[in-house]
Amino acid sequence: MFINGVSVILTGEKDNPLGMSLAWVSQVEKEHIVISAPKESLVTSRVLENGIFSINQLGVGQEDVARLFGGRNVDKSNIEKKVDIGQASKGTPILNQCCFTVVCKVTNSFDINKQTVIIGQLLETIEHSFVQPLIFKKTDFF
Repeated sequence: MFINGVSVILTGEKDNPLGMSLAWVSQVEKEHIVISAPKESLVTSRVLENGIFSINQLGVGQEDVARLFGGRNVDKSNIEKKVDIGQASKGTPILNQCCFTVVCKVTNSFDINKQTVIIGQLLETIEHSFVQPLIFKKTDFF
């Protein structure tokens, strides 16, 4: 099994962000990142509609943030009041408290089974802190 970090994907606007937790994020070359997101997710469709999103790598101790953005049965209303949401230079919402953020433009997408694979071109990188990244372990979240 590969080791994956836990990230929060955000799109929309700072005052009304839409997000989800993902462990399926990988940089595939210098300027491109690939994510795999649930095909039926509202966040996935909004990322594709907006054409821009942020990937916010969570750090050790941020399991509660991952859970806040994870799962179908989680109340995500007024999320901007529960976590510190900022804004990148392109207007994309970001998490102010995480390891780092990258802002990406959607360049391609395709479906595989119940997932949509989205390829994003890196537009901006923001380093927040030097904490260790949060590593996905199924037993921590399920």
